[in-house]
Amino acid sequence: MTNIVSLSECCDFIRDGTHGSPARTPNGIPVLSAAHVRDGRLHFDTDRFTSQQELETFQKRLKPSCGDVLLTIVGTIGRTAIVIRDRPLVFQRSVCVLRPKNNAVIPLYLRLVLESEAVKSQFLVEKHEVAQAGIYLEALNEIKIPLPSVPEQQRISQLLDRADQLRRTRRYALELTDTFLLAAFLEFFGCARDLRWDTSTLGELTLDFTYGTSTKCSDNSALHPVLRIPNVIQGAIDTTNLKFGELSPNEQKKLRLAHGDLLFVRTNGNPDYVGRCAVFDLEAELYFASYLIRARTKQKLIVPVFLSAYLRTPDGRRSMQPSIRTTAGQYNVSVEGLRDVQVIVPPLPLQQKFAALVQRVERLRAVQREALRQAEHLFASLLHRAFSC
Repeated sequence: MTNIVSLSECCDFIRDGTHGSPARTPNGIPVLSAAHVRDGRLHFDTDRFTSQQELETFQKRLKPSCGDVLLTIVGTIGRTAIVIRDRPLVFQRSVCVLRPKNNAVIPLYLRLVLESEAVKSQFLVEKHEVAQAGIYLEALNEIKIPLPSVPEQQRISQLLDRADQLRRTRRYALELTDTFLLAAFLEFFGCARDLRWDTSTLGELTLDFTYGTSTKCSDNSALHPVLRIPNVIQGAIDTTNLKFGELSPNEQKKLRLAHGDLLFVRTNGNPDYVGRCAVFDLEAELYFASYLIRARTKQKLIVPVFLSAYLRTPDGRRSMQPSIRTTAGQYNVSVEGLRDVQVIVPPLPLQQKFAALVQRVERLRAVQREALRQAEHLFASLLHRAFSC
């Protein structure tokens, strides 16, 4: 029999992180936020640290320990992780710590049920919007979850954990191919400080830059398919979540993408996303939205696949940084800024040789992306079946 209980009934406590701003130190105790809870794990990739004194103050109210479940409650609500080792740290208030009651709920089950649609739909109801989306602890305490017997929790958790591990493995395989391409680029061309190569600006290497359409897009597939920021990811064009918009004949002519076009993300709240790009290599009829910029290169001087790969390297990102501006919390790059970006220009035959390697790797990546899509679908289906009331 499965009971429906509130989170407060199956947790010893539910507490968020510090509401203050811990004093910064050059090193010491890591200060973590919701950004460090991702992919079901707690990550320590932070450049923010605080003192032992701040830690002691934090621990008087909250001392996370092994088996505690973490939940992001500000910004992106609903990401989860489990604390797997005792380590001194300070959480900001965007992270909530739930301590499962012994003999009532196992941590893995609690983490997984918090990711279910049945619970996320409750988050949406309780979510408040101020400067950022968030959920209050009072409301969180009353969130309802299905709670079967502990043996049944273990069975469900083991099944879902295997599916979760599968999708993580698929994701890791994609990350490895990214690492391979960066290593291959460095093997071919070295770094930007290598004086073997000529340099030029994007403006000198490009026929034109064009902003996309500002038409309102929807799910109406009878209209024209329009690529947006989420469709430019990991150096490739992803059409799995297309939107559609009504375009005038003039816009259709002006904004239809051609093989070899380069699409740049021109605005985002995350500066690391601004200026990311991908080569359009599809045969489909597609257009692009106003948050993207299309570049058509002089292919007798620069190979688009090479250029895209270069701009994803650390040296390429550094060359992009001076052109990125910020306004009201949003980061932007303009056509004028893109024109000024400096890039290396190796001999065309060497660029073409590298592009041929990239195309072989991209065929592998297409297979990997499909495998990841299937693993994500499997996990979502199992999650829905396990926790649907």
